[in-house]
Amino acid sequence: MRQEHKDKCMVAKPLHGQLLRQTQQIADSKNWAWLISGDLKNEAEGLLTAAQDQALRTNAITIKIDKQQGEVMCRMCTD
Repeated sequence: MRQEHKDKCMVAKPLHGQLLRQTQQIADSKNWAWLISGDLKNEAEGLLTAAQDQALRTNAITIKIDKQQGEVMCRMCTD
């Protein structure tokens, strides 16, 4: 019961529940095994989860949305 409540609260969040809402029709428990198993370090888990939630601050977001100066391309593309 408690886990179901946590899941509903997470899905209700606009940003953090985005991935869960988009995948709840196609995902099963096997899809989350990599996250539940605990094989990842906290930093790696956080980075992967942020990438799935599309919450990473990229150069394009910083320049186009935040209206800051800089290069739109990533380090790999500008070299």
